[in-house]
Amino acid sequence: MAIFTFINAWGNYLFTLTMIDSPEQMTISIAISQISQWSSALFSSTAYATYGAQAAGHVLLLTPVIVVFIVLQRWFVRGLQEGALKL
Repeated sequence: MAIFTFINAWGNYLFTLTMIDSPEQMTISIAISQISQWSSALFSSTAYATYGAQAAGHVLLLTPVIVVFIVLQRWFVRGLQEGALKL
């Protein structure tokens, strides 16, 4: 349950987009979605300029989730074996 709660809080996009109005308080998921708007002012061709930056942002976004899952993997698998998958 802790893994799912962490993933929900970490990747929460819609709630933070509607509640946060200053750029200093933006989460990384909101910042990744804003990259295309920022690059349109810097580059003339925005169609190809933002893919690399967005991919790097998504890797940064997923890194803590993967670390938390690796740390808690033992208990996650044990919970699946003892609870839901018992036949």
